[in-house]
Amino acid sequence: MRRIGHHLTILVALLALTLPAALAAGQVEVDVSAVPFVDLDANDDLVGVDLVASDGGLTLVFVPGGEGALGDAIASRPNADAYTTNALGDVIADAAAFTSGLLEAYPGGFLFVLDTADARAAASAFAERLADLGFAVAPGTGPRVVDVEGAGAAYRASFHRVDEGVRVYLGVR
Repeated sequence: MRRIGHHLTILVALLALTLPAALAAGQVEVDVSAVPFVDLDANDDLVGVDLVASDGGLTLVFVPGGEGALGDAIASRPNADAYTTNALGDVIADAAAFTSGLLEAYPGGFLFVLDTADARAAASAFAERLADLGFAVAPGTGPRVVDVEGAGAAYRASFHRVDEGVRVYLGVR
């Protein structure tokens, strides 16, 4: 139990350092407020994924599984007992996104895994969604890389097949 507390302290400290930096102007913003983290378990670990254009640029939005316009992402370590809570006992969603394995901080953005085996189809879906949101999709960036510009920033999404599905990096270029 003491070891879990130590790991949670480290995780919260890392979140305090990485999440505000990632939310700076021009960075990809993340919204996990609609994810029912306490309801996720090893048999139901999918979380919907979508993208939204905002005044600050691009927002990666996670919603309940099956409701994302871009499919579902995998929360690889759902564990309600490990989530950080506030004084009222409510799960702190930003912290739970990392604790559950849904998100991983990466320089300039985030990593997550889509529940699909086709990296090219995932890249095409992201490019189409970003174009629909008014972002300029750069032509010829590659079958598994999508470069876009909009809202005063340039973003890159890359897609790579892994055992669990397709690992996506979404961040600034």
